[in-house]
Amino acid sequence: MEEGQAYLIAFGSSETQARAITNEWLKAYPAKQVRDAIGQAQIGAAGSPPAYIAKVLRNGQYSNLKQFPIDRAQSRKEAELAEIERIRAERAALREEA
Repeated sequence: MEEGQAYLIAFGSSETQARAITNEWLKAYPAKQVRDAIGQAQIGAAGSPPAYIAKVLRNGQYSNLKQFPIDRAQSRKEAELAEIERIRAERAALREEA
């Protein structure tokens, strides 16, 4: 990720900031996705590389922001209902044992 850090430094980030930013990205996303996002920023000549790269990462393959808010709300509701059914089944099984 030295090339990514060098790119961020070239656009005004300090060495410490560049290292911290790339380390945070690498913790949250696969290295290949971070490398691709940095490459897209270099090609796109982004005015603010950290913000541009963060946007690319958020909308990338391993992002949880790809769903629309309505879909997220529906998914949450379905997960809650599945959890309720699981708990009910567990309680019913416990009653049968007693």
